[in-house]
Amino acid sequence: MRSKVISWLLVFIMTSALTGCSTTAEKNGVEVNTVKPVKVLVSILPQADFVGSIGGEKVEVTVLIPPGANPEDYEMSPRQIQKISEADMYITVGNIPFEEINMERIKSANPDMSIISFNEKHDENTEAHKHDPHVWLSPRLVMEQAEIICKELSLIDSANETFYLKNKNAYISELERLDIEIKELLADRQRDHFLVYHPAWGYFAEDYGLVEIAVEKDGKEPTAGEMARIIEEAESRGIKEVLVSPQHSTRSAETIAKQMGGEIKVVDPLPGNYIEGMREAAYTFKEVLND
Repeated sequence: MRSKVISWLLVFIMTSALTGCSTTAEKNGVEVNTVKPVKVLVSILPQADFVGSIGGEKVEVTVLIPPGANPEDYEMSPRQIQKISEADMYITVGNIPFEEINMERIKSANPDMSIISFNEKHDENTEAHKHDPHVWLSPRLVMEQAEIICKELSLIDSANETFYLKNKNAYISELERLDIEIKELLADRQRDHFLVYHPAWGYFAEDYGLVEIAVEKDGKEPTAGEMARIIEEAESRGIKEVLVSPQHSTRSAETIAKQMGGEIKVVDPLPGNYIEGMREAAYTFKEVLND
């Protein structure tokens, strides 16, 4: 009898070792697998919101560039390198300086990790967006990102494919409502042009029929002559504000605004809550375009 008990215990232990902590449960009438979460790396906060909205509790998301940090010069910590070594997937923005500088280091920390770049599909398509990584500021392109995220999560964790599909469809519906809301909000405006210090809003401008005038060009500040032409154009179009991001110094933008007799307005291109952040940004644009 004792030998039988020991045999059954051995079978149980071996089965547990093979299956890990995998169990099944129902959520909203759909059976899902509750194995350990898929570990996903992203570069910026908005991406974490996309992945979290689709993956829910089935994913563990690590943001490599923390809130408030500048994506152009942030340096990773040893703790982040450890997170990279444990990740299943890295969803990149594509061509931001942080990724260009650190990609080889990231790959060497986890050679088996899947790396998915969305922006490569868009940044070289037109001259207007050449070298512009800010695809996430277009709700319409985020819908495409949601499709890719859902597909990649389902490839790694096929047991939860139905769960990911349901969340993806719900999130895309939210994005569609956001897109309509922004379009309606900006429909009645006095001007199309806006002045921004760091050129982050090109895709957003294209979506809603706006024109971005940027102070920086390819990460460089303008010469005195270029700056004079920018200010002259802004004044001729009745622009009174310079849009700035909280991740960059505002000193130069404040000087420009003072020369124009205007002020700076902060608009965040890296919101942690994407839907709410973009809605808030749209209201700022409405104010600027009607001032």
